Amino acid sequence: MLQDEATLDELLNDPIILMMMRSDGVSPGEIRRLADKVHMRAHKAGRTARALTSGAASAVGAGPLRLCA
Repeated sequence: MLQDEATLDELLNDPIILMMMRSDGVSPGEIRRLADKVHMRAHKAGRTARALTSGAASAVGAGPLRLCA
């Protein structure tokens, strides 16, 4: 199966992302806790996190989140 999107673990192990996070004072653990919290809230609401993010993006007319150089 072809995977189009990186997993959270892949992103949090990327050297460039880690460097940016370090400069912003954010740790991988903080991001994981935030992702877990979002997942739990979405699950409690009976929706998936993907439905929430795609709905939010389309609500403001934005496309997928992209990192720019």
